[in-house]
Amino acid sequence: MVKEKINRLLLPSIILYRSIAICCMAILIVVQAKLIYNTYELKNRQYNLDEKELINDAYKQAIRNEVLFPGGAKILKQHIDNNLVKFQELYTNGPKEFEAFQKQVSEELYKDLTRYSTMDSLFRAIHTQLALTNDLQFLLILNNIAITFDGISYIPIYHKGVFGDAPVNIREVSQGMLIDGDLSFANRENLVTSISISDPSPNTLQVSFSLYVDQYNRQIAILKQMVPTLSLSLMSIAFVLLIYYFTYRNWLKQKKCGYEV
Repeated sequence: MVKEKINRLLLPSIILYRSIAICCMAILIVVQAKLIYNTYELKNRQYNLDEKELINDAYKQAIRNEVLFPGGAKILKQHIDNNLVKFQELYTNGPKEFEAFQKQVSEELYKDLTRYSTMDSLFRAIHTQLALTNDLQFLLILNNIAITFDGISYIPIYHKGVFGDAPVNIREVSQGMLIDGDLSFANRENLVTSISISDPSPNTLQVSFSLYVDQYNRQIAILKQMVPTLSLSLMSIAFVLLIYYFTYRNWLKQKKCGYEV
């Protein structure tokens, strides 16, 4: 009877104490999770930063006066420059014919760019030249092609979504036409360089392309770097739980002794 009475008297205090402790623990876990996430994002943005700058310089040096890869400018000239007169004629006289020709040229351009791409051998040469040790992968993407007849306004020939829902024989990612490479995804963290070439003169073209490079299993490599941070965070939470447990147990004993007296 006395024990039940003591338990009834303790119950409100116990509930309040537990509620406060649970709220504090939840706040601690949220703060720790936020700190871990921010640390991951920082490491993700800075990961292989020095290597990317070196690759950027070597790539730009290798394609000086070229587009995409050595030999790419010749392919673009064949499909775009040599058809500027026909593009202008169709654009002026037949919008539907222009769109059909635009799609045809884009598909033929994609076919030749992927068939004759020298980017794989170029990337291996850069990897060897810079003595890089990481297992790196790349993606070479053609973002945009446009032409101008007056040197002022540009007419798109290709960019992602330019053909709407019409089926096209072009392999695309969210950034544009995939030319070469086996990297699983492209984002701002693994972007090495984005190049845009244009000439504000009549009957010229504008072209933009990007190179993405990343290490295989990048996320796992970053998490390995974060092992000390993760370990300290988990240890701090475990210590707080132990302190709470022993404090709560002692507080409960003191309360029971006080009521029994």
